[in-house]
Amino acid sequence: MGYLEAGALAHTLADGRELFRDVSFRLPGGETVALIGDNGAGKTTLLRILSGALPAGQGTVRSQGAVAVMPQFIGSLRDGRTVRDLLLSVAPPRQRAAAAAVDAAELALMDHDDEPAQLRYAEALTAWGEAGGYEAEVLWDTVTVAALGLPFSTAQFRDVSTLSGGEQKRLVLEALLRGTADLLLLDEPDNYLDVPGKRWLEEQLRRTRKGVLLVTHDREVLSRTATQVVTLEGGSAWTHGGGFATWHAAREARWERIAELRRRWSEKHEQLEDLVRTLRRQASISDEMASRYHAAQTRLARFEAEGPRRPRPARSASPPPCAAAAPRSGPSPAGTSNSPASCAPSTWRSSSATASASWARTARARATSCACWTRAAPTPRPPSATPAPAAWAHAYGRACSPRPTGTPNGRAAPPPTSSAAATATGRAST
Repeated sequence: MGYLEAGALAHTLADGRELFRDVSFRLPGGETVALIGDNGAGKTTLLRILSGALPAGQGTVRSQGAVAVMPQFIGSLRDGRTVRDLLLSVAPPRQRAAAAAVDAAELALMDHDDEPAQLRYAEALTAWGEAGGYEAEVLWDTVTVAALGLPFSTAQFRDVSTLSGGEQKRLVLEALLRGTADLLLLDEPDNYLDVPGKRWLEEQLRRTRKGVLLVTHDREVLSRTATQVVTLEGGSAWTHGGGFATWHAAREARWERIAELRRRWSEKHEQLEDLVRTLRRQASISDEMASRYHAAQTRLARFEAEGPRRPRPARSASPPPCAAAAPRSGPSPAGTSNSPASCAPSTWRSSSATASASWARTARARATSCACWTRAAPTPRPPSATPAPAAWAHAYGRACSPRPTGTPNGRAAPPPTSSAAATATGRAST
């Protein structure tokens, strides 16, 4: 299976306006990824960049496997093209070039039926065969029968303008879904399709083993076909790893995280501005404060240039329940406990080595917030059926160690050294 990766893509319009920036996502083989966003957000432009029809102003596009594209205008063609021309427009570039050479050689042969023209025609036919042209004609025969009810030999020179919008869409979709391309970029493929046509499209997208990047505004098509959702909004993109049914909740949670990050950034920004104002007043009185004032100005300018942080993508694995954030002192939050009982082996949830490594990192990062007062407590071990790495067990043990007693601040008193113990014994005997 192929794949397609977009890395930090950005595009600026001709008038200087930035359409989007920092667009990154992955289209794996066998998945149907929906690309959604408001009108004018840049969905079609992004598809053109991914297909190579438009250069990327910034970022990279990596792909493995053949990529085929269905443009948005399919369904409204009235430019005199034939059915054969339409099928060639979505064929691989090598086949398009070979077909153009055959057409040119045929026209030349009609004007001058001499030996050089015949040789050029024979060479063009050979190149057409090497490019898989004859296999493509067999495929097109199946496509035209399925979409139009006619064999390719009969329908190939039919004017596309005589086809309805739905017939044009169905013809191209049949060719792409039955073709050899590993990745499909479909720009509003459900337009012009009637209800049975949309149901057919949904069934084909569920059954295909190709990677499909789908642009559509139909909620039913999205909910029935998409396995991931890439959203273009706010001048950038974010990816929801589930279907469209859970996209709304994920979007609300993301905006809540953005609002929280913005609030924290505003608080920090206000603190830095207060610091600059204070140092400005002090620098006007004492020259010794001038350097600190300039340093505070530089720090504020850097902070404003970086802007608020963006929300991090959600983790695929959750940390152990006892590694959740908890206060260093006082009662435990509801539903949690700082005692070893809450860290019993029954609470371990290890489904894979990836989850184990993720939990280990989380436990190490949160160890200071889970009553990590000592290493004296024994480290709980996971079930034998799902052994964890040593680093995971060590971090988990630190995160779940009970709070010892014996000193006013809760820290365990260190054991006396041998010389100190002997002195204490001599004093007691005296």
